[in-house]
Amino acid sequence: MMFIWNASGRCPKGKASVRDELKKIVQNRLFIGALAVCFIAMTVMTAVALYGYNTGTRGRFSIPLLKGERPQTVFVSADSIDGLKRAVDDFENRDEIYYRDEDEMMKEYADGGSAYFGKYDVDISGLIFKLEKGEITEQELDSIASSQEHKAIRKEFLPEYIKLYWPVSEYENIERNIEHCEWQSADPSVTQYMRDYNGFLAEKNRKMLQTGFNSGYDYGWENFYGLLSEDVGIFIALIIIFGLCGVFTSEYAMSTDALLLSGKKGRGMLAWGKIAASLIYTTVCFAAYALLALLISFAFLGVQGMNAGQGESHLTKLFTVLPYILLGCYLLCFITLAVSSVCKKLITSAAVSGFICILPFISQMLFYIENPYLSQLVEVMPVNMVFGTYISSQRYVYLSGSFTDIRHFFPLVAAAVSAVCLPVIYKKYTRHEV
Repeated sequence: MMFIWNASGRCPKGKASVRDELKKIVQNRLFIGALAVCFIAMTVMTAVALYGYNTGTRGRFSIPLLKGERPQTVFVSADSIDGLKRAVDDFENRDEIYYRDEDEMMKEYADGGSAYFGKYDVDISGLIFKLEKGEITEQELDSIASSQEHKAIRKEFLPEYIKLYWPVSEYENIERNIEHCEWQSADPSVTQYMRDYNGFLAEKNRKMLQTGFNSGYDYGWENFYGLLSEDVGIFIALIIIFGLCGVFTSEYAMSTDALLLSGKKGRGMLAWGKIAASLIYTTVCFAAYALLALLISFAFLGVQGMNAGQGESHLTKLFTVLPYILLGCYLLCFITLAVSSVCKKLITSAAVSGFICILPFISQMLFYIENPYLSQLVEVMPVNMVFGTYISSQRYVYLSGSFTDIRHFFPLVAAAVSAVCLPVIYKKYTRHEV
């Protein structure tokens, strides 16, 4: 990416330069090709997710079971849970909603699908937890599970049942998580960090049950945040790195820096102009990436569930996740420009930039980082901001026995990276010998 010079050897005015850079962004084959790959990857991943939601192998309930009647958002809290449980119990105690026997059930479910057993259900996760605590033996667990009568709810009653059952199920799952965390927090066999972490989670979940949360159909939003992860985020990272690795290096390689740096425009102005143009390129890449994820996800799975979510609504999360992903993109931009300002060969610039930017992600894939402090340091690195994996109110940094929202540390990382990279870019380019 370079500024275009006219026949007189002068650099165009600022607005013209920006227009020229934007033209090159649109015409950049790497940008267009990578954007096409992003579109294909997102479409394929969403299609696979939709198949999982339809077959019941993914998500909390199978979409076909609802017969087009998606559950509305329901507010659930400690004050409202008793009424919700009574409604579920009343429904489950109706004998006509169940198949007569297991043979009839198997015949109806011959084509697959998720079955719900209502009052005949066995709390396997609860039994396994009792087994972990030593309250029951494996033989007792098998006996309880095998002795329970297996009668499933008829498919025609499932849409109504799921609407009543799922908010209660989410609440009860949180209760089980609290019980499990409290047990882990008192377990002497685990590290102090794990004891503190589980104690912290138990208290946080108790507060959430008191304040309440919204439960409902939100598969479109779930899939959207699933797309903004390393599975597709690696493409936007590579688009930024490979698109910007030649901003300064290409000038050095083609010896055009001699003309540019001896022109009437000051070297400092040229350096800041290139940084501004690179930020525009990065913003355009991010905007296309986020917009594709939104449109594809909602086109396949719908937009319902904006206010649903535990701890924070999906709408609130949207306005938290996207700015931090954009911030991560800007930091990859700065790192790539800093490397480009130092390297004289394009291949070297691309390789070094890619290695530095992607290294935290690679280290997490290849190695298990046991030390919590080192693990947390890796999680707040720019590439993990771009992937969006740890941008959540449910992720924390452990310092001096207490836990802090991980999102508070992203601006600190951004300030540190900017403080290192921007002076390197400016000084290396303006002091470059031609």
